[in-house]
Amino acid sequence: MEVSLAKALSLVAIFAVLLQFCPESLSLELSPSEKEVTLSTNSSFTVVCSGWSKVTWKSAHVPSLEGVSVENRGTTSVLVLHNVTWRHSGNYVCEESSTEETKDISVFVPDPEEWFVPLGPGVVMKEGEEGTIPCVVSDPGVNVTLYERASQAPVEGTYHPSKGFTAVLKDSSYICRGAMNGEEKASQVYYVHSTMVPKSMNTFMTLSKTVLKQGEALMVNCTVEKVAIVYFRWEFPRKEIIEPLTDFLSGNRELRIRSFLNISSATLEDSGQYICRVQDTMSGQSAMVHLTGTVLERGFVDLEPSVSTNVSAMQYESIELTVQIEAYPKPQVLWTRDNTTLAGDTVSIDTKQVHKTSYLSTLTLVRVRMEQMGLYTVQVANEDDVKEITFNLQVKAPSKIIDLSDQHMVQGHGVLCVTEGGPHAHHSLVQL
Repeated sequence: MEVSLAKALSLVAIFAVLLQFCPESLSLELSPSEKEVTLSTNSSFTVVCSGWSKVTWKSAHVPSLEGVSVENRGTTSVLVLHNVTWRHSGNYVCEESSTEETKDISVFVPDPEEWFVPLGPGVVMKEGEEGTIPCVVSDPGVNVTLYERASQAPVEGTYHPSKGFTAVLKDSSYICRGAMNGEEKASQVYYVHSTMVPKSMNTFMTLSKTVLKQGEALMVNCTVEKVAIVYFRWEFPRKEIIEPLTDFLSGNRELRIRSFLNISSATLEDSGQYICRVQDTMSGQSAMVHLTGTVLERGFVDLEPSVSTNVSAMQYESIELTVQIEAYPKPQVLWTRDNTTLAGDTVSIDTKQVHKTSYLSTLTLVRVRMEQMGLYTVQVANEDDVKEITFNLQVKAPSKIIDLSDQHMVQGHGVLCVTEGGPHAHHSLVQL
């Protein structure tokens, strides 16, 4: 046993050394592994990203640009560029979501007429002093300079041909100019705006219903406040079928962005946990919220008395009979006494919802009298189920003699003793 343990410890130590000196073996891999490729117009290119968990490709071109396709295969993701043009130039990033590790490849498709690749409407949002103007070029040989548009003054910074120009920027408009082989060309105009990044993101999630029946609609909202640019990631049942949507909410002074799931007809497979992860792309802040939804095949009713169903009270004492209710859909509650509907100023019924499917129903009898003893039944019903509980109420009162009278009988003399109170007491007449 000691020899086996020693061998096991040696293997663990060797494995730890291998992990320490071979970290690349556990990282993302691109095939081909080049950091930069230059392609000819109308050619095609394929690159495979492999990891240890789910990986996917991200780019300004994915998946909107024609000729760009991505095939996700779990721990591998294949990026294919078909019949490329200068518009396919740019930076393509593979990300492993579980580790947030990334690897990228720069693609260039030179075109003698088109040097700058338009990526979006030309609005740049920045937090802090620095920002990146995405004046990406189709040919890495183009020498690019950034200028403030109004003053035409050159701006110092760092340029990457597939990403753009990173520099200290003001809230102003900028333009890039490229020079190659004695020729010059200008990019589109870029407008820079600063955004205020909160110290923490206010993120919250709502479900239209946490419990519902199959066939009913379910809306799941994930909302973040005071953040201009965010990225949403969802985990939920039937993720392969249902596509999240995103919109901007107006109506107040604070900016709110919402990502939501609109399930028009829920199925039993929609039961489970709904997880929303939000990342502020400007500050890197992230947050996660989650809720659980349950889809039922049919509705239900469950009852539990708060006290024993055998109840006793003294006459003129006020009592409460309470039942705890779990039900969906919302139930109707009916209290009766000996199969008769309750009424009167000394009787009150209060039914209230304490949670989404939880209710409390209380019957109060004020200054209960002897004639109110009996069987009190609460019936709780909805369209799918019905349950009831019966309370047996006994009313007690001190026994006392209210009348004594002589009775002349054939067999002799007798005395009639009239009493009230309960339960029935035993009375004895003693001759003095």
